[in-house]
Amino acid sequence: MKNAGELSKVKYHLLSKEDWRMIEDAIDMICNNHKDELWWKIYVAIDDYVRTYLNYKLGDDYFEEFE
Repeated sequence: MKNAGELSKVKYHLLSKEDWRMIEDAIDMICNNHKDELWWKIYVAIDDYVRTYLNYKLGDDYFEEFE
């Protein structure tokens, strides 16, 4: 795959250590608030929400170009 190394750099080096820490803290807080829940339900909920939220932001940026 062309530019696979570049993707890895962006994926793991774009966010600062503080950014990663905030994300980890938020995930830990959510998990701690749902200790009796099955782990996969929390995973699916977080994953789906983050994906949806970022897709909305991407859509907003995309359609902003046409305004």
